[in-house]
Amino acid sequence: MIGLGLRQLQDALNRKADFIQREFVAASDRLQVVGKLLMEGRPEDREKHRAEQLALRERQQVLAEEINLWRDRARAVIQQRGGDALRSYI
Repeated sequence: MIGLGLRQLQDALNRKADFIQREFVAASDRLQVVGKLLMEGRPEDREKHRAEQLALRERQQVLAEEINLWRDRARAVIQQRGGDALRSYI
């Protein structure tokens, strides 16, 4: 019974990571677009595109850290030994 509950908790944590990962992919897609705009766009728009590019890279870093956090939490749930360790982890 506890094993099933832990598996469900692990799945929920992984779904959270998957949701954030989709945001990461969207930021990556936008970075590609902005990169093309930097190369092919108007010179007067370059500074705006560079700022967006920097913001997207920073956002990706934050998202990557958050994804790793949720994945680590999902792994850690299954690694808890005994009821006391699990209760203190949760």
